[in-house]
Amino acid sequence: MSNDDNKILAFADFHLDIRERIFSRSGSRIKITDKAFDLLCVLVTRSGKLVSKDELLAEVWHDTIVEENTLDKNVSLLRRLLNEKEIGTKFIETVRGHGYRFIADVTLVEVERSGELNGKALELAPQSHSETNGNWAESQGTADVERVLPLAPRADVDTEVRQRRLGKGRWIFAALGIGAIGLLAFIIFREIRPSPSVSPGVKRLGVLPLLNKTEDPDSQYLADGITDGIIDDLSGVSGLKVTSRSSAFRFRTDQTNLSQIGQQLGVELIVSGAIKKVGDQFAVTVRLTDLGDDSQIWGNQYVKDASDILTVQNEITQDVVAELRLKLNATGQDLIARTYAGDPAAYRLFLLGRYHTRKATEDELVVAIGFYEKALTIDPKYAMALVGLADCYRTFAIAGWHMGSREAWERSRDAATKALAIDPNLATAHSDVAWTLYMYDRDWEGAEREFRLATTLAPDNADIHRGLAHMLSLAGRHEEAIAEGRYAVELDPLSLLTNALYGQFLFFGGHIQAAVEQVNKTFAIEPNFWIAHNLLGRILLSEGKYSEALDEFQRARDFSGGGSIVPITEIGYTYAKMGRTKAALGVIHDLEKPIGRRSVPFYSFAMIYNGLGERDTALKYLVRSISVRETDPLFIKCNRRWDSYKGDPRFDTLMKQMHFDQ
Repeated sequence: MSNDDNKILAFADFHLDIRERIFSRSGSRIKITDKAFDLLCVLVTRSGKLVSKDELLAEVWHDTIVEENTLDKNVSLLRRLLNEKEIGTKFIETVRGHGYRFIADVTLVEVERSGELNGKALELAPQSHSETNGNWAESQGTADVERVLPLAPRADVDTEVRQRRLGKGRWIFAALGIGAIGLLAFIIFREIRPSPSVSPGVKRLGVLPLLNKTEDPDSQYLADGITDGIIDDLSGVSGLKVTSRSSAFRFRTDQTNLSQIGQQLGVELIVSGAIKKVGDQFAVTVRLTDLGDDSQIWGNQYVKDASDILTVQNEITQDVVAELRLKLNATGQDLIARTYAGDPAAYRLFLLGRYHTRKATEDELVVAIGFYEKALTIDPKYAMALVGLADCYRTFAIAGWHMGSREAWERSRDAATKALAIDPNLATAHSDVAWTLYMYDRDWEGAEREFRLATTLAPDNADIHRGLAHMLSLAGRHEEAIAEGRYAVELDPLSLLTNALYGQFLFFGGHIQAAVEQVNKTFAIEPNFWIAHNLLGRILLSEGKYSEALDEFQRARDFSGGGSIVPITEIGYTYAKMGRTKAALGVIHDLEKPIGRRSVPFYSFAMIYNGLGERDTALKYLVRSISVRETDPLFIKCNRRWDSYKGDPRFDTLMKQMHFDQ
């Protein structure tokens, strides 16, 4: 063993064990993402030297293409983990226009290692399940994967909660080499992935995103759009159960091990391929693989001019179905060849809109709306473009982005209604109408009818089943919500949102242990998903574990990019319940500050004043929240925080306005 393997880098009261990938402070492990850890290693090992941004991007993100702001965000994360503001010590210096320099004094600490960790490293390794309260996770095949390391034990956390947060075998990653980590993560993930429920004779198929090998990043929307079209078309074929897009697209960059991908998706057949530019033409290569024996059943190459490249999806779908009919011995075919726009230019604009919609940020949604509107200018009866608009405005309404909630909901309803006038059997349009009916109109019965119709039209659409589950959960029909949520996870096993919300349905239904386990499963896919951290915070808060809940809410805030109102509201409420009145009022003061186009719901103030015990002020804001039809009050029936208000005539009157009695 080399001497370097026995050294740990130390600075201030921090220790960085590069071989074991452990970052700690005063003997307690610090949760850190993989990329942030790699970035810290590069900076610390070159302490005192300027490291350019290009060098850092090349060394840390050598396996993927990222923008410069990704580096900046990770540096900001490191500064928070190093507590520069709190301890008054600067570790990372910014050299504007050039890069960064680690400026703290760094020393080497010798450590004896024999087989397992010992000495200093042993002190940092957890000894048993009951001695650890952190989370681990390792995910294969995605860019910028993160590991959540176990934290050192805290005296004020009881053994039961530590074990529940930990799950089985959570400590093992700290003592394994990189190769073993990947294998173990794969084995454990196979155990936690639900087995899809399929009828006898039905084949389970996954469509991986076409790899963009055109050397033109602007062509990514083409690769994604063609993939989306294949998924949509194959989903209409009897005898096939097609994995949802969000799960399949987690393998956008790494498709080297199809067998492993198939295990994670729960499929037996995989469609994969790539798009290349050959002169003025595009070449799309596609293959169909049987994972049972890892054999290629079929393959083909389609060469198209730029003007008709978008029609290739229908040809691919027809060829795959023709091949599978032989393999499946199918007696019929329900494939519906859909050309959503008669004009190729409108279709191209629609794909651009959907490409930007998938990025799910406020600015990207604004761009997406622009493309959908241009597509509708060319083809006013383009129903799918109208659905795209409805989806964007719905997100604005829920997130409080760009415009008032009322205007956003009304625009979403208008677009979805126009889409149904063109195509009454468009399931996603019925789903959009359902969201508006219960979240804006408080028409629970009408919303359920629309959701049920949508699931009939698209029985394997995970997003629709998740939407129905969400409505049932808020209505207090918990067991029905849990059943729908479970099915949505089966359809879309790697979707972060679907997995996290299933945990929320379990929590609201009183299944606390199962909810914690579901949160851990979500962390196993991606440990920095802020909604999962926010949910874990709510669970801990419900048990009176205020300090641990506060930690999770702060992580949720940071992992959301710092701008989400939801975890900020939870932080304010938690401060209030902890008796930290000044801190809670400080959160209220910060929320009152105008920041860009941020829209802070009245409900956030109502919730924090609820925590402070100021009933009159809380009710004043709750009245305003319900009067403008904010979405947050819909959670009141599931949220035990308002139980003490029941019986107050003012509160009971407000609840009647929510029409929960439907």
